[in-house]
Amino acid sequence: MDKLLLISSREEDVHFWGNIAQDRGLALVRQTGPDRLNQIRNHLSQNPKSFVLWEADASQERERSEIENLLLSHAAPERVFALSDGPINQQEGLSRPPAFGHHILRRYDGPASFIYSKLFEAALSSDPFGLERFFPQGAAREVHLKHSREKATTLGQVEEFLTELGLHSQIIRLGVEAADELLMNALFDAPFAANRGYYRRDTDRAESFPLLENEQVRVCMAANAEIVGISVTDPFGSLSREQVLKHLCQDLRFSEYLPPEGRSGAGLGLYRVNQQTVALLFSSKPGVKTEVSIFLSNSKSYREFRLGFCFFSILNGEA
Repeated sequence: MDKLLLISSREEDVHFWGNIAQDRGLALVRQTGPDRLNQIRNHLSQNPKSFVLWEADASQERERSEIENLLLSHAAPERVFALSDGPINQQEGLSRPPAFGHHILRRYDGPASFIYSKLFEAALSSDPFGLERFFPQGAAREVHLKHSREKATTLGQVEEFLTELGLHSQIIRLGVEAADELLMNALFDAPFAANRGYYRRDTDRAESFPLLENEQVRVCMAANAEIVGISVTDPFGSLSREQVLKHLCQDLRFSEYLPPEGRSGAGLGLYRVNQQTVALLFSSKPGVKTEVSIFLSNSKSYREFRLGFCFFSILNGEA
């Protein structure tokens, strides 16, 4: 049985994740007491494939730092989920690069149980792809882009889909903006060839060009009574976990953002998407495909949406 190590003193974490572990057939393990650090070290050494839920905003800064160092040396980041009450990029003292590959805001009401159970289902799978995992069979709408100019009409279809659901206008705007960012990444940042490198990153974003069969982009939209999902899939699998974490974990409140390599807006869009309480799921199989999904609350209340679930997660398919 796979294990889920919970490193948290918060009873709400124990209760919530205990139920998720039971639902997914995981053995929940807690380490407490004066010898806690050694217990965590021993568990990680003996169970290297354990998933870890870590209280990244624990009040005891020294112990938090010691646990983070343990995770850096004994756990793979893709198996570590950081928990916090606020944005992880505003948590002081975290290492760079971080010890985790996922972050979950501690908001456990509404559809949180459902979506995090499904998230762990994907994390446990060698094939984490498919927005359909979160929705009833046949519920998804698909659009296939064969030309860059189809981005505008595709965004129109996304807006129409969200409007039909009766979402608050600000949620619709955020959903369309997020889809736009994902499409820009799929069309310009993802394309890669061994002999050409990232061959569209310097292309003018207004340029119009056809997509070859091995460049075409898939957009999927689906909804149930509580959540809405939109995914964008490219056929390259060139996603860099390190770059994603670098962008999502940066704190831009007090500093100017400088796009890497002079590329206007590179990475900033993903940062803004996640900061707007839009959940992000990255799934990538190197050299094959990358699927980036966003999740929104199916809500007519913008305030309810802003107080709802939010996470980012980076999963790898088997190479």
